[in-house]
Amino acid sequence: MNPKHLWQEKIWKLLAQQSAPAVIGMLVMSLYNFVDTIFIGRGVGTEWIAALSIVFPIQMIIWAFAMTMWIWAASVISRKLWEKKYGYVAKTFGTFQTVNILIAVIFAVLWLFLVKPLLVFFGATPEIMTYASQYFSILLIGIVFLCFNMWNNSVIRSVWHAKTAMIVMTVSAIINIILDPIMIFGLDMWMAGAARATVISRAVGSTIVLKYYFGKHNLIKTKISDYKIRFARFKEIFLVWVPSLARQVAASGVVILINNLLWIYWWSLAIAAYGIINRALMVFFMPMFGVVQWMQPILWYNYWAWFKTRVKEVTLLSIKVLTIFCIAIFAISMIFPWLLLNLFSTDQELLKMAIPAMRIIVMMFPLIWFQIVASGFYQALWKVRPAFWFAIMRQVLILLPMLLIIPRIFGLNWVWYSFPLADFLAAVVIFFVFRRDLKRIK
Repeated sequence: MNPKHLWQEKIWKLLAQQSAPAVIGMLVMSLYNFVDTIFIGRGVGTEWIAALSIVFPIQMIIWAFAMTMWIWAASVISRKLWEKKYGYVAKTFGTFQTVNILIAVIFAVLWLFLVKPLLVFFGATPEIMTYASQYFSILLIGIVFLCFNMWNNSVIRSVWHAKTAMIVMTVSAIINIILDPIMIFGLDMWMAGAARATVISRAVGSTIVLKYYFGKHNLIKTKISDYKIRFARFKEIFLVWVPSLARQVAASGVVILINNLLWIYWWSLAIAAYGIINRALMVFFMPMFGVVQWMQPILWYNYWAWFKTRVKEVTLLSIKVLTIFCIAIFAISMIFPWLLLNLFSTDQELLKMAIPAMRIIVMMFPLIWFQIVASGFYQALWKVRPAFWFAIMRQVLILLPMLLIIPRIFGLNWVWYSFPLADFLAAVVIFFVFRRDLKRIK
């Protein structure tokens, strides 16, 4: 797609053309953990789900370092390609490929030596430690495939090949779905089988990515000398990368704290309950981030081309789409929570705890769009300070203190009530600031 369309095409057409592949891609990304949890939860048991829940925030941290950096590196690559600065593109691409591979290798080597202490820190109880360490150790061995697949999808989307990125993720997810029952049950590998299925599916995805880069449709032409670290290349994206990184790390921090609180009071049953709620809601959240990924390049091009009316149109359309989506999530989760959670487990004791907890957690979901659109809006316009504060407001400034204080006073059920309270308070603050800044764009 020619970037000129970003300020010439009708906004609703851009939504249809660009957001659909991004939404499908993000939805497919969420299916990896979703499918693992379904097969393990229904086929094995509650403690195995709890083990997956412990590993999940660690995966989020890996995703934060790799994926969020590449979203902004990909934005730079996209702009420079349009400006026909092919040498700049090649060096930027080579630098970030090298850096991310190094990050993946460093994570894998360090964490392989610290598997058990890490899992204890993340909330693993003695009864689920064996399952969690078995799953996590295998994921670490294939971490380069996991990261390479994720970060290169951002690049491929940024050079207007969103359908190719969607195909990569869809093929990987289908392979994962096929391999899961074979390796978990057919070959009696259980947790190890789920982890191996994930690694193999991501390795296949990485192979498709490499095929794209060596193919004729690839717009990024590099040579070996481009693959060295140039620290100057970080200056352009570092500050806008920080808010995305902060949001993801904060989300992981919240999960760690909750897992430890639930372990202290309710043991592995509560950890498993929170785990399946997290998986169910992640399927909804990822498409929402896909809409924001569609919104950001259109905002950026139109803002700096001085088409400020289109900036407002894009933002307001995104708000409408996400508001409708959040209301739909709220309705489904409140009326039919058992439909979602029953996918993961038939354990009635687990479902008895998870169903009311889910209804409490989603009470303020119609307001979630404030945080997602506002943070994406400021990042797209490279307004780093408000982007950073909005990214951490709900998780760090409001929810974490609530989780540390309120359950000790009112009881552990208030772990769940902390979520809607944090959503409401963050939405109020963000609404007034965001509305003021949107009005200033003339």
